[in-house]
Amino acid sequence: MRTIETPSRWRPWQGVILQAAALVMLLTAGRLLQVNLGFTGLILSELLFLILAVSYTLIRRTPLKEVFPVHKIAFRDFWGTIFLWMGSIMFGFISIYLAAFLLPDTFTKVLSGLNSSLSGGSPLITFVTVAIIAPICEEAIERGAVLSHFRPLRKDWMIMLIIGVFFGIMHTDPIRFMNTTIMGASCAYLMIKKDNILLPVLLHFTNNSIGNLISLLGRSQVNTEVTNKTLETFVSSGNTLLLTLGSSMIMFSLAPVFIALGVHLLMPKIAQDAPAEEKRIRSRKIQRAYIIGTCGFGALLIGGFAITLFGAIGSKLS
Repeated sequence: MRTIETPSRWRPWQGVILQAAALVMLLTAGRLLQVNLGFTGLILSELLFLILAVSYTLIRRTPLKEVFPVHKIAFRDFWGTIFLWMGSIMFGFISIYLAAFLLPDTFTKVLSGLNSSLSGGSPLITFVTVAIIAPICEEAIERGAVLSHFRPLRKDWMIMLIIGVFFGIMHTDPIRFMNTTIMGASCAYLMIKKDNILLPVLLHFTNNSIGNLISLLGRSQVNTEVTNKTLETFVSSGNTLLLTLGSSMIMFSLAPVFIALGVHLLMPKIAQDAPAEEKRIRSRKIQRAYIIGTCGFGALLIGGFAITLFGAIGSKLS
């Protein structure tokens, strides 16, 4: 992974402080703006992240192009990002159903709150805020300024884990923590491997835009009160939640395979006249990705059937 040309100004411990500052800003000024100004406040609170990221970089006397590198998106990188998102969102759905099973009461409150918070705004303003402004601003602070502090670390998986957990914490939501952590780690992977901030923005945009469109479609069919009552009914039975968790594991069992395909497409091409050893190393990496993806597929499928069977037996006994 490329390192900052002025590494002495970008230490990991400073990244932790910057992340903490962003969180404090969200919980204070951000919340105050959102409560008093609604969607306008939400837009302003997102823009605060962008302002913080850019101003922080300038204060550190570092060129913006080092922290926020922008390159043309190649065809393979585009589809690699899409497949990586598909696998990540599938794992995200499974994690949400798992959280619903472990924290049913919290699940109801969180989902009801999200449904209510998005029900009063204009569809266009909601889409622009959630799908365009949020990805740009959040990627600038998370995968731009914060991640740049961890570039000196040699372990890519460690950077992904740290940045993913940071992103999960920033959403201050126990139900969606694992989901947002997975998304944050996926965006970090793109930044680490391709050094192009447009790719995590693309993944973030795809995730938020499709989620927003699904939310709009759902709101056109049922109102907030009906949705909340449905949630209460849904979490009232532990066996129902167990069945849903198992079903989600079966339904989204291809998640590891999609991630493996994304990883494959995101790997840089090797010239035909490249050394044989270099070609073998790339080939082994591709094989390893698909082996892990296939094993993950089998584990989710078998585990999903087992959990579904257990839930079905529990429902009959009760």
